[in-house]
Amino acid sequence: MSISRVLASLFLLAAGVTHFIAPVQAEPASNAEADRVIVIGVDGGDGRTVEEMMDKGELPNMQRLRDMGTFARLGTSLPAESPTAWASLNTGRNPAETAVPGFVRRNFSASGSPTPGFGHLVSETRELDTFGDRPFTATNTQTTWYGIGFGVAFLVFLIAFKFLLRMRTALAVVLALVLGGVGAWAGGSMRGHYPNEYPRYTNPLVAQNFWDIAGEAGVNSIVLDSAQSFDSDSPDDVNVLHGLGVPDARGGIGDWQIYTTDVEQFGRVPAGTRTSTAGTIFKVDRRDGAVKTTYYGPKNFAYEEELEGELDALNKRLNDPSIGYKESQTLRAELGPRASELKKELAENIDIKYGIPMELSITPDDAGKYDVKFGDQSQKLAVGDWSDFYHLTFSLTPMVKVHGVTRCKLVSDQPDLKLFINTLDIAPESPPFWQEVTSPADYAASLASGGSFETYGWACMTMPFKDGEIGPELLLEDIEFTFKWRERLFFDQLARGDWRLLMGVFSTPDRVQHMTYQYYDEGHPMYDPEVANREIEFFGETIKLKEAVPAIFKQVDRVVGRVLDEVLQPGDELMMCADHGFQTFRHQVNINNLLAETGFLVLKPGVSVTDGSSLMSYVDWSKTRAYSMGLGFVYLNLRGREKNGIVAPEDVDATVAELKAAMLAWTDPDTDKPVLDDVYVTSEIHSGDYLKDESELIMGFTPTYRVSWKTTSGKIKLVDGEGGAVLGPVVEDNTSPWSGGHPSVAEPAVRGLFFSSKAVELPEGGPRLLHIAPTVLSMLGVEIPAEMDLPPLKVK
Repeated sequence: MSISRVLASLFLLAAGVTHFIAPVQAEPASNAEADRVIVIGVDGGDGRTVEEMMDKGELPNMQRLRDMGTFARLGTSLPAESPTAWASLNTGRNPAETAVPGFVRRNFSASGSPTPGFGHLVSETRELDTFGDRPFTATNTQTTWYGIGFGVAFLVFLIAFKFLLRMRTALAVVLALVLGGVGAWAGGSMRGHYPNEYPRYTNPLVAQNFWDIAGEAGVNSIVLDSAQSFDSDSPDDVNVLHGLGVPDARGGIGDWQIYTTDVEQFGRVPAGTRTSTAGTIFKVDRRDGAVKTTYYGPKNFAYEEELEGELDALNKRLNDPSIGYKESQTLRAELGPRASELKKELAENIDIKYGIPMELSITPDDAGKYDVKFGDQSQKLAVGDWSDFYHLTFSLTPMVKVHGVTRCKLVSDQPDLKLFINTLDIAPESPPFWQEVTSPADYAASLASGGSFETYGWACMTMPFKDGEIGPELLLEDIEFTFKWRERLFFDQLARGDWRLLMGVFSTPDRVQHMTYQYYDEGHPMYDPEVANREIEFFGETIKLKEAVPAIFKQVDRVVGRVLDEVLQPGDELMMCADHGFQTFRHQVNINNLLAETGFLVLKPGVSVTDGSSLMSYVDWSKTRAYSMGLGFVYLNLRGREKNGIVAPEDVDATVAELKAAMLAWTDPDTDKPVLDDVYVTSEIHSGDYLKDESELIMGFTPTYRVSWKTTSGKIKLVDGEGGAVLGPVVEDNTSPWSGGHPSVAEPAVRGLFFSSKAVELPEGGPRLLHIAPTVLSMLGVEIPAEMDLPPLKVK
């Protein structure tokens, strides 16, 4: 325990405010349709795939659940993206009310130009005094810390001298006052070791999740790996482990590393070579068979703040208008060199630029294994072995530390040594107070009492696989690892019994489908029958790579069977739901090329191929009526909103109708068939205060087509032609390992799964994910807020 937390506990004890309240399990309301509700969330739980597998007898437990009650394909959100869909599923409200438009949203730069940014999280800097009382953060001033240090020391020593050592009162008071002064000095010094500001990610979600509504009504609730719930406080007796949206311990989005002796790699520590996602590859050398190098943790924002504060103070003195010319020259001579040193340190310091360094060594032993050592933590690995978790600590200041956990795999040692290091996750045993992973904060440590686990919101290694730096075997080993610890947590919490609502989300089906459709779909451009039939070990069984998709659904089915056999009691409700379904991703569509081909976007004269990487480089805004960025979003170049907008507000409806017709009429020149099944006018399907943050149109592609990688960041495909760059093809083969998809696909083709152990009445057109939140509340007998978009599904 840190000194600050010890002092905090002593202070609260001395103030007489420490108390403990035992949780009380709420009794079912008189109008409840279930004693308890268990919800299994399946990210990417494709309703079509599950239905086909049930009909073949491959998912016997889901088949049992269907026979008990209800199964249907679950309508998803528009767009069909995980943060948007889960936010709507969890709140019962559409994206214009949740403020979560998708993974990518259109922002405007300082110059007013449209630019892509994150839509499911927001980077911010928060001041120390905005974190409540963790630790003493509500008291940010130096004076208050002096007072707290004095008060704690005085009370503790007064009690010790008077009652334990039985000194005379006067002497005890005098000695306590003296030592209180020491405490004041300690308190002030301690405050000096806490930065004033902390970089973090926050959640744009503005609507309330159904478990918090239930908690306010007295329903004890547990939620595990919930997407888009991070950075939120829940009511008492509601415990939440946050999922999608939680950053890694570096404050990044899933950084990972490879250290290799490969002669074709050139980037060395500290910079390395960055991959197209969040990876860094470091070239290392062997000396007498061993590697000694450096591993980098979080960037030291505390030291950066200290240097910036000193530099700012120097600049204020140097630029003080009240001092005379001679004095200013003297000051510049005295302080100028230090200012230059500070600027250089800020630009070049390793801790600030790359992260706090830690020694990493890979040393062979006589038994044919390698001693892989991070700092003072060592594990023995043979080639092909995964390590257990390393528990690593990085000190930003004497009082502020970041605790992380990570695993690594020794992939090879001949001819080249290759060590893969997974994301540095926030350690659940001790998460930082500025970026919690659970609500309440100490719930994470409780969960970790049975073993540590990953906390980064996108736990699986899809990005290194997408970059081509790891193979499918390593990817699926990690999928299995993640699934197993989530299953362990799920059943550990089910066994507690002090809940009426428990939800656990399993996201691995989504990751498997994204990456292995190239083996599953024989019509995919990446399909190779030899590779697809390669055998691997997956959950203790030998399967072929082409069987990975059905295999992960069989594991979900096994979990369902355990719940039915071990947990479900008469009167309970078991519900399963998914954020969206899946399709193969064979063809990518360059939407900005399509807009240019149909005349809605006009290129600047004289553009080059390299100009295609930026909207501002290739778009002639004076003639452009629409542009695209994000996962299938088309925006109007609207007068009064876009910097150089030309579409008048009164022309919006007509322009949208013209755009929609043109998009639906366009055909793939290779097949002469439409690439779009539907084009959704956002204002017709969404309503709420945040509609202004969404695009005017959302594309609904025919299965096998999806928005291109270029379009997501606002790019266009240009190729060299006579006289300069010309438009490239609208449709291209998808040759990325990211071979399955759902964003921008027409909604009926990517519907998820829905199960209920109770027979429920289904509305015309089937259930939608907006039905889930009100239905769970109805089952529990909790009043449904009027703000929810749809009514609950009724038990027959």
